[in-house]
Amino acid sequence: MRDDGQRYSIFALVLCGLALIAGVGLWFGYERFARDEAKNPSNDFRFAAGVTAWGLILRDSEYKSKATYDLVITEAIAGQGRDLDGLRKEFIDLANAAKKLKPPPKAGP
Repeated sequence: MRDDGQRYSIFALVLCGLALIAGVGLWFGYERFARDEAKNPSNDFRFAAGVTAWGLILRDSEYKSKATYDLVITEAIAGQGRDLDGLRKEFIDLANAAKKLKPPPKAGP
């Protein structure tokens, strides 16, 4: 018969193994989700990408890369989906107004 020290050591080892297996499973699940989202982005993801690009353009951020107002508007329209409150439409109108007011940004590197 094993003493309590050995029993708890084996129990701890089994728990660590299970945690490792669960962590690996979560990692691969996340990788698959990220890969699927990249192939077929959801409406929310596309709209958020448009809003983010708009913010980078307004700040003239070095990270905006090749983002333009046309890209912002295209992504926002593609991600509009069911706009129950009309807020996404309002953002699209705001982006169109900003495009008319501000000169086109310089293209990034």
